[in-house]
Amino acid sequence: MSLRGVGVGAARPPPRDPVAPVAWRPAVERVLADPAANLHLALQPVVDLRRGIVVGYEALARPTGPPAAPPDRWFAAAAAEGLAARLEAAVLEQALALLDALPPDCFLSVNLNPNLVLDRTVQKVLADAGELPGIVLELTEHDRIEDYGRLRRGPPP
Repeated sequence: MSLRGVGVGAARPPPRDPVAPVAWRPAVERVLADPAANLHLALQPVVDLRRGIVVGYEALARPTGPPAAPPDRWFAAAAAEGLAARLEAAVLEQALALLDALPPDCFLSVNLNPNLVLDRTVQKVLADAGELPGIVLELTEHDRIEDYGRLRRGPPP
């Protein structure tokens, strides 16, 4: 009898993905229907190490489950379902609502997909917010930029 494939040192199948068969569209739509209840923002401090003080915060989106999945899965699922711009806009809107609660002289950084910065849904949130001193839009590196020229030109007038 051979011990190959049995016991110690045996090849194991890859671990099962705990969030594999998920109906993502209804999950994302639930978050979009009530972002205040289903989208938590964590504020990560940005520290000036030379001065030893907090100079800003990065808003990190944490959609609440089900399913229990990391944020990158939620954003990928929203993109696959054609809901990415709406999810990005919901995060941006919630983040902008936190501006008044920040300590003075602190900035707020919000991550945005570079291909969605100029989307009408996202642009409407920015336009409705008016002047945005202290806001940093951080372009994520998850997706390849489709049109650098359009991104450089900015939104149409």
